[in-house]
Amino acid sequence: MVKPIECIVRAGEAIFVPSGWWHMAINLEDSLAVTQNFASSTNLPQVLEFLQTRNVELVSGCSIEDREGLHDRFVAALKAERPELMERLEKQAEEKRVKAESERKLASLFNQHKQAQTVATTEEESEQAAGAQDVGAAPGGFSFAFKF
Repeated sequence: MVKPIECIVRAGEAIFVPSGWWHMAINLEDSLAVTQNFASSTNLPQVLEFLQTRNVELVSGCSIEDREGLHDRFVAALKAERPELMERLEKQAEEKRVKAESERKLASLFNQHKQAQTVATTEEESEQAAGAQDVGAAPGGFSFAFKF
């Protein structure tokens, strides 16, 4: 379990909360808070994912009505102002999707192969056990055979 970090920020002081950190503020007296959510080219994929997949109730700084469709409006603004950035992000997203699909297929093939090996091993063990019982050996034993 993660232990919360608590502090008191006094007049004239500021606190930085890193991107993605859940936080809460309690004002001990009348206060003015200035907050800024910063979306850079580095954290933009996470920002877009958040806007697309999370509850709009978690977005602050705009009216409830403006929260609906915020992702689509943000993407449209980025495409208009920074098309090269959006092209790069879309290319990265497609590469990530293709890689994930390849990994999923590889895992599926591996699991199929592993299941086939398990079935083959079980059948082989059954045959070996039957053969061992035929010659009076104890089940579960093993033998060596050398061919010259």
